[in-house]
Amino acid sequence: MLSDVQNFQEDVISASEERPVVVDFWAPWCGPCRVLGPTLEKLDSESGPEWTLVKVNTDENQNLAVEYGIRGIPAVKMFWKGQIVGEFTGALPEHAIRDWLGTTLPSGDKSVKAQILEAIEAGDSERAEKMLEKAILEDPADPFLAYSLAERRAISDPVAAEKIIANMEASEPSQIQIRDSIETLKHIHGIASGELQLPEGDVRDLYMKAGQDVVDGKLSAAIKKYIDVIGKERYYDDDGSRKACIALFTLLGPGHPVTRELRRTFDMILY
Repeated sequence: MLSDVQNFQEDVISASEERPVVVDFWAPWCGPCRVLGPTLEKLDSESGPEWTLVKVNTDENQNLAVEYGIRGIPAVKMFWKGQIVGEFTGALPEHAIRDWLGTTLPSGDKSVKAQILEAIEAGDSERAEKMLEKAILEDPADPFLAYSLAERRAISDPVAAEKIIANMEASEPSQIQIRDSIETLKHIHGIASGELQLPEGDVRDLYMKAGQDVVDGKLSAAIKKYIDVIGKERYYDDDGSRKACIALFTLLGPGHPVTRELRRTFDMILY
């Protein structure tokens, strides 16, 4: 256990690649925080290597409080493989925290969320989507499940993806990126369907073909065309090709073959 966070990237994000990290966002003046803190520390001392507790004083780390959408304390979030897989707010009693840990921790028989993360990281989108569809029926208000499913659906059906997260706030940077990517994909689909009109220009036809490739699932071909448009007319359709590439790379993830194939080429022509 750390008495206070030293480096959030190292202590939480990187450390969560090895085992779950439970982060307690608290402040010295907060009465419920003083009730919850000792309970979490007790459970942490009993857990051995199963999970790690990190405490974040929100008075001293206001940037982290803003970044992670902390609106009330104590706020507890569990990170696993760099992602938030569970959270609660308020000073829950010990038995409720034990129940939360039992359903959220990816230990023993791995939790559903842990299995979903593994499938996503392995590039097994079909398996991840099936698990997400089942899990979200049981807990439709879970932000991790909703944003993960929206992320899977966004390329093929951005309108449906938007509906999944319609009533949820985007409190994490990754959630904001997913929302932005969905907006970009809606624009692309609108162009391909003829609902949106494009300005005249030498790259218009190439840009339209790239959008149709996205709709058809030909993502490598689409990104190559967008990169070509960037090289010829960078700011066509309000910098649309750059936005399209960023959205596709975000939704596919860094481990996807298309991302590995083309991200470096995109970065080189852009910068």
